[in-house]
Amino acid sequence: MPYPNEHAARQGDPASYARFAGRKNDAGGPGIDFIFGVRKDGKTEVQSIRFNAQKYSPEQAKKWLADHNFSSAEFEPATGDKTNQAHDTILQTLDRNIGKTYFAMDAFDQNVDAWSGIPVIYAQEHPNMDAFAKDPEAEVNRIKGRFAGVVTSPYIAKVGHPRLMATLNLFEDAEVQQLWRDGKLSHSTGFKAQEVGDRLMGPVIPSHILIFKEDAQNIPKDGGAFILNKNDNAPEAEERFHGYYGVLGEAASDQRAAGDMEAKSVAEKDAEAKLKEFGDKFQNMELTLAKKDEDLRNVTSAKDAEIAALKAKIDATSKAEADKRWNDTKPWIPEGWTHGEKENKEREELMSDPMGYVQKLGRFYSGKMEKSNGPEGKEHVQGPSGSEDKSVDAQLSKLVPSVDIEGR
Repeated sequence: MPYPNEHAARQGDPASYARFAGRKNDAGGPGIDFIFGVRKDGKTEVQSIRFNAQKYSPEQAKKWLADHNFSSAEFEPATGDKTNQAHDTILQTLDRNIGKTYFAMDAFDQNVDAWSGIPVIYAQEHPNMDAFAKDPEAEVNRIKGRFAGVVTSPYIAKVGHPRLMATLNLFEDAEVQQLWRDGKLSHSTGFKAQEVGDRLMGPVIPSHILIFKEDAQNIPKDGGAFILNKNDNAPEAEERFHGYYGVLGEAASDQRAAGDMEAKSVAEKDAEAKLKEFGDKFQNMELTLAKKDEDLRNVTSAKDAEIAALKAKIDATSKAEADKRWNDTKPWIPEGWTHGEKENKEREELMSDPMGYVQKLGRFYSGKMEKSNGPEGKEHVQGPSGSEDKSVDAQLSKLVPSVDIEGR
């Protein structure tokens, strides 16, 4: 498909790729971006090359392709800038939960330039991203949508609450512009990213921006993301949002007579009141979300401390039980078995298989008594001092109840 502000040179059929690995800006030099595809065999290669139409004419772009051994067989020149309005936009609020997923800033920060040149689609539902990557026009037609613009100047604002910012350059589209004027135009980001648990992991790979008519059934999940008109006559820095609020609208001032300079029209006052109401609304939202974030951190910290204390208690109990078992068993172990470093080996064997170890002792004492049953009489084996029952079986069975001594 042709693009308004950049020439495109497709190098591979989108349908031949298992997935797309994203866009790398200036990969071929200033104003020359590469889009990478991953084939089914795992090989990554350049699927398409995009040229900034303000820096390269179609002839210059084709020459660059020839000089660098790339194909120009499917070259499409830029159609020309058909945008008539640019809107500074908070594409995505970051470092917070949206729905059940945590949108971490670092996941977006790894690949923020990839949002440049991403298409804006006007429809009431997102396209299937895999189908869109292979055949954008067919997929947009399937959802009864149309291309409405392009994303430029993406960056992450880190002053205040972090957020992904960009400019939406919208085409001449009367319906879209009317929805914007009526305050009914919303947007939603479309991208791919790995998710571990409920947290997004980078890098985020952008696909598109969906703009849609907001109604009772269609509302954005991210309440902090919205579109603001850009006034081309004002410095760009003064138009950006600081946090979610602090909106500076268009500077509208008439050349009034000197006597009217101090007076404000009813319309201006009404606009200021609405602007203040709008700012207060988002400020309250920020405070509420910050309180929820703090409560969640406090609960998590308390649970972590509780789990650590319980683990320490379990470890201490397990060690005490292991020490008692060893101390109860050690008097029955022949001294030669526990000499020097052998003691650790015997203890480990007892801890890993207590019943088997007691059976081992039983077999030892059984053999010892049978060998001693000669002319001088039978050898008597006495357990630890203080034992009431001198029977080997009886004493050993006390170490691990319910164990039958084998080897007789």
